[in-house]
Amino acid sequence: MMRAPVFSENPWLSLVSTRLAEIAPSAQLYDWLRENAGAPPAPRLHNPVNHEANLTGSVVQALLQRGDPLIDLGVASFVDDEESLLQLWDRGDKTLRLAIAGNRYRKEFAGLRQEDLVHPDNWEVMAAALWNPSMSSEALADVLLRKSPFDKGTEDEWRRWCGWVAGSPVIRIDPKAEENYWWDEEKKWAETDEGYFDDYMGPVHLRQVFKAAGMLLHRLEPTQENAEMLCHLHSRLSVVEPPIEEYSDGCALNGPQENDGKAKRKATLAFFTAMLKKWEPPEGITERHPWNKLYSRIGGMAEGMGLLVSSDDQRTLKLCEPSAQKDEPHTSKWPTLVTLLIAGALAGSVGVLLNFFIRSGPR
Repeated sequence: MMRAPVFSENPWLSLVSTRLAEIAPSAQLYDWLRENAGAPPAPRLHNPVNHEANLTGSVVQALLQRGDPLIDLGVASFVDDEESLLQLWDRGDKTLRLAIAGNRYRKEFAGLRQEDLVHPDNWEVMAAALWNPSMSSEALADVLLRKSPFDKGTEDEWRRWCGWVAGSPVIRIDPKAEENYWWDEEKKWAETDEGYFDDYMGPVHLRQVFKAAGMLLHRLEPTQENAEMLCHLHSRLSVVEPPIEEYSDGCALNGPQENDGKAKRKATLAFFTAMLKKWEPPEGITERHPWNKLYSRIGGMAEGMGLLVSSDDQRTLKLCEPSAQKDEPHTSKWPTLVTLLIAGALAGSVGVLLNFFIRSGPR
């Protein structure tokens, strides 16, 4: 099989590529498109950059003008040019729409008409789009928070969409992971136009889906349907950011660093205390029920953020001061296994020596 041509912006190479797009067999062109695309980008929390496919507009248009189903499928699957993908989308062919939705070389909702995406007849296409690793934290947050056009569906449809968000590999990424951040020349955390670095979660634009998940706990009514959806979502998130602005009780969250930290911790405490009370399972809910699992998940998130459950009341939280834990050396209540082994060895040695002296003494 012939090697794929190098599609280039070079004028004469572009002319050659355009001519090949016009006359080459469709199967060969499909292989060319796949080889030219290369490995798809890895999932990321921030807005994925455009994949450099090195396809000029004239080449893509020449491919589309062929009207060949296999070539159209190749463009839908491996090309990231939004205008070309929208041309294919507007044909209304569900197979092409599924290919565009699953195209890992485009980003977020590029190449898709979102007003079509939310139509009940396109549920498979919506699922493919939300499962696509090319989604970003911000795009998934728009679905969870029902921003337009995702406010058009019914409650049941929206909960189904949230379930598909739970299937996205993007929400499993740790926002504190080094590869997701921008670094400045001095290897310090660099501020961006979209957000700032936070000691716990990372830059704001990476945290949107995790903050939206926390906001859903705050906004939704404690019903069985909502509890099941939230359990499915929160069991897959790498972290959850509490909407502390809703629980600041008028405290400034952007004051001096010391006061700001205390205010955030108090707001976090208030959030989780309220959520444990709000989402406590009603009577008759079994231990394996999603509602009970969600309740346990909330408690686990609270402990993960430095909050301890009071021993006298499982719904009451208290602050666990990190400074005290950091400064005080760790001491165990029980001897370690190594200590026990050393003590046992010493005791055995003493016993052997005593036995030797007893046997070797005067008779």
